[in-house]
Amino acid sequence: ALYITADHGMVDVPFDEEHRIDVDEDWELRAGVALLGGEGRARHVYAVPGAEADVLTCWREVLGEQFWVAGRDEAIALGWFGDTVDERVYGRIGDVVAAAHEDVALVASVNEPLETRMAGMHGSMTPAEQLVPLLEVRT
Repeated sequence: ALYITADHGMVDVPFDEEHRIDVDEDWELRAGVALLGGEGRARHVYAVPGAEADVLTCWREVLGEQFWVAGRDEAIALGWFGDTVDERVYGRIGDVVAAAHEDVALVASVNEPLETRMAGMHGSMTPAEQLVPLLEVRT
């Protein structure tokens, strides 16, 4: 038998302002942010020291309709990174984590121009991204 599968699913994100939120162009989302990590559908936000709570509040207010937004400890407690998180990994998780539950993405047109131009994206916790097909071929 031959088995064919993928490592993850994909979501096509339309190329318009409704579906692509450009963090590089949004002063509210950039305020207090030292570094943006992750992918368009699963962003890790590293805040300027002391700004973590303000960044979390802002990201929840701006993105709460389209993204699950949690602070690092909350995301860990919710199991977003599995049952346990090793201490050496803890600091690599963003101060704020935003995962898309709609067909949207957080792009960074200035700092990530190539990724911004991609149609297919992944990284969040939607069924389209987590459930992948398995094809079995028998002769």
